[in-house]
Amino acid sequence: MEVDENGLPRLKREVADAYLAKKDRNSESLLAVFKARRDPAYLKEAAQKFPADRSVQLAVILSDEFKGERRQWLERFKESSPDNPLATYLSAREHLQSGRTEEALQDLVAGSGRHSFDDLTMQGMLRAEELYVSVDFTSPMAKTMAMADGMNPMFTELRGLSREMTNLVAGYRQANDGASADKMMQAGLEMARQLQSGPGGRLVINQMVGIAIEQQFMRLMELGQASQMLGVSVEERLAQMKAQRAEFGELTKQSISLYELPEREQALYFDRLKVNGELDAMRWLKERLQNAQPPP
Repeated sequence: MEVDENGLPRLKREVADAYLAKKDRNSESLLAVFKARRDPAYLKEAAQKFPADRSVQLAVILSDEFKGERRQWLERFKESSPDNPLATYLSAREHLQSGRTEEALQDLVAGSGRHSFDDLTMQGMLRAEELYVSVDFTSPMAKTMAMADGMNPMFTELRGLSREMTNLVAGYRQANDGASADKMMQAGLEMARQLQSGPGGRLVINQMVGIAIEQQFMRLMELGQASQMLGVSVEERLAQMKAQRAEFGELTKQSISLYELPEREQALYFDRLKVNGELDAMRWLKERLQNAQPPP
């Protein structure tokens, strides 16, 4: 390993290029090395060679290297991911930033009706893990590095989108267009739910961002709206979110103890994370650590 200009570890170029040669520079290897090296040249090569690959499309959309081509990549991602609301949410954000409110609304409504949210993080983790194992990292270290590399910066986009949506709600209300305001509120709450449950809630960070977005829209609710839109009272929902955040905080603090366990059990943690989601893995770790403590 070497360090970059920020002092962060990254894979050496000669090691990365040897891995790419072994993998015939396919899309998965190029994306893995792009993350491990943080070098956009590898992403540009993947974009040129594999424009129909969903993971390549998303990486390009979330990169600053293709700003002038963003709309065409968004359309490709929407076409290749017809059941994934993330595609329509990212498209809606770009439409709003370009002043195309009607097109953004169409995307948001379409996204609300889709329930296969996939930020492709798990695929990224698997690619990175294979890379690090191939260069002789221990299995737990490979999994740890892979989790860091597999994360994508979509949260900045979704938080930005939620802010723009709440601004639109305020604008619709000023114009006495309650129907459009309610439609926007419902779309925002659905986006928050998709980050908190099902495929979109596999990582705790997704759930935390989903809670933050939901709270953003809850602050705009008028009396009588809350129970209808949330399914429970504001007080009940706030209590639920408080309990969730408290559990996340407790589990996150104790997760550092993972590396006190034998390597085999560290690997089991990451395997549970990939199959059942991070919250399940963190709860398993908590139980495992409690059982390991000697009785008082």
